[in-house]
Amino acid sequence: MELRFLDRGTLLDIEFLTRDLKPFSDEKFAGNFYDIEKDLTFFITSDELFEKLDEFDPSCYLKITFRRGLKAYTFTGKFSSIVKKSRENLILITAASPLKKIELRNAPRIDISLPVNIYKIAPDAPNQAGELLLKGYSKDISNTGICIFSDTLIQEQHDSEFIAEFSIIRDNVFSLRAKLMRSGNSPIISYKYAYGFLFIYDDNSDEKSNLTVSMFKYKTNSQPLRPGR
Repeated sequence: MELRFLDRGTLLDIEFLTRDLKPFSDEKFAGNFYDIEKDLTFFITSDELFEKLDEFDPSCYLKITFRRGLKAYTFTGKFSSIVKKSRENLILITAASPLKKIELRNAPRIDISLPVNIYKIAPDAPNQAGELLLKGYSKDISNTGICIFSDTLIQEQHDSEFIAEFSIIRDNVFSLRAKLMRSGNSPIISYKYAYGFLFIYDDNSDEKSNLTVSMFKYKTNSQPLRPGR
């Protein structure tokens, strides 16, 4: 995997690192890959990061992570400059390390497109749905989170919490608290935006167990029959 093979709009998770490559804080930023300039320099867009660059020591590093299919990659980069193109503020970054493939959580995951509703949390009921915020379709689901495509823009900040409602198997509706972890432009033209949500529950909760079982049943039922069966 090389940077030059990244598609425009690929979602990026970005963190500030110190000079000795230690996390600078717990703060993370969402961005999108825009274009390659040369072999090691490339442009990204990120309104969140752009607003923080004045506070950033240019001698420090950025940690950048992205997913490609079921694989994830990470590398470090150095901020180079700001470039204005087509009324967009593009951030030019120079890669400072090779791409490293990282293992995603060993969580069951299925690629599935199904309707998903995201609700604001009801004011007086922290585990119940309130106002409908957006309707979208899933890209994939694991028992730790869900990726959603939608034409609706979420104005809330990352780490904001919502209720995600969906059904993998008919008549088995999940209504789960979920934290917004990343957002950006959709990499497919059918939708404008893409979002990543992390489910909020205990590892040993009934909700997580029920979701894992539903995913297993879906995966089992969708497997093609072998010859002779």
